[in-house]
Amino acid sequence: MSPTWRTRRERSNAFTLWLIRTLALHGGRRLGRFLLYPITAYYVATSPASRRASRAYLGRVLCRAPRFGDVWRHFFSFASVILDRVFFLSGRDRDLQVDIRGAEQLLTLREQGRGALLIGAHVGSFDAARALGRTRTNLPLRVLMDLEHNPAITRLLDALNPDVAATVIQPGRVDTALRVQEALEAGEFVGILADRVVESGDKCLEVDFLGTPAPLPLSPMRLAIALHAPVILFLGLYQGGNHYVLHFERLDDGAKVARRDRDAYAQTLLRRYASSLETELRKTPYNWFNFYDFWARH
Repeated sequence: MSPTWRTRRERSNAFTLWLIRTLALHGGRRLGRFLLYPITAYYVATSPASRRASRAYLGRVLCRAPRFGDVWRHFFSFASVILDRVFFLSGRDRDLQVDIRGAEQLLTLREQGRGALLIGAHVGSFDAARALGRTRTNLPLRVLMDLEHNPAITRLLDALNPDVAATVIQPGRVDTALRVQEALEAGEFVGILADRVVESGDKCLEVDFLGTPAPLPLSPMRLAIALHAPVILFLGLYQGGNHYVLHFERLDDGAKVARRDRDAYAQTLLRRYASSLETELRKTPYNWFNFYDFWARH
């Protein structure tokens, strides 16, 4: 059985995305933001499954019944982050305010010549994190990313910055683990989004997340343990308007773990990840961009 999110049809239209990108780049962010209102209205009106998923999530994170305004803000935040990908990836982000928390942990690892796994989620802007992580903290950053999902938006936005696009490592390939290992040994950092099951055979663990057990994949944590890699939570949190926060939080130091203890330790790391992710979402609840039944069993 395919993971739930993979069964969702891509709704982005290549021409519409091209038009938004072109108008935003030539007309500026103010024009782009203006366009977000009719775009958001369209998707709120025509996406009943996504509305249901939004309400299910918002009810958990807000600890109350979500109102229509909450759902609108959730969709609008997603649209805002998609728009700002254009500016981050094209290097035209001077009008965006970005604060960085926890960068000293990365600098320490760099001084030691060590790489790390930067574990993220479909939360906020991963493009803000990967674009600014390279330019403002000078990170040698690779990204483990599925390019086959949402190919239209991937092609259009990657065309804005071929250098960033070239850092992608495709998951699920024969040489994926080897390429990650080589990057870490070269002192590079590898970003992974760890909140979705990529393959139907992925081993999952149900962890408490926003008050309800949710299935999360164990493979990112098992990979980190097998490669003795430090693990750092890596989020680009949208604060509204033009404001983002890059959040880095050390989850594990990458010490060697005996083979017999690796499964148990991977579960411990996954629970730690879920707890830290929940903490950040409680602070910025409209940053969650998994618009499907996340708590469903795969």
